[in-house]
Amino acid sequence: MKYDSEIKNVIKDYIDFEFDINEIDNNVALTDYGVDSLKYISIILALEDYFKIEIPDNYLVFSKSNTIKKLNSIIEELL
Repeated sequence: MKYDSEIKNVIKDYIDFEFDINEIDNNVALTDYGVDSLKYISIILALEDYFKIEIPDNYLVFSKSNTIKKLNSIIEELL
């Protein structure tokens, strides 16, 4: 995945993970790392700022299927 390291660095302040950020599994739901709907919106805004993109509203839906892999796919599609 092209942007997984950058995504992990952006979201590290929003997740409950006490280990090396690179140990985060790209396929694990963000909810498993303590991300709720408010944190998810904050992550989306932080990613928009970092990558200088606007993520369409249809990607703002919070669900248990949200993973770093999914965020990476969205960003790859927009860049």
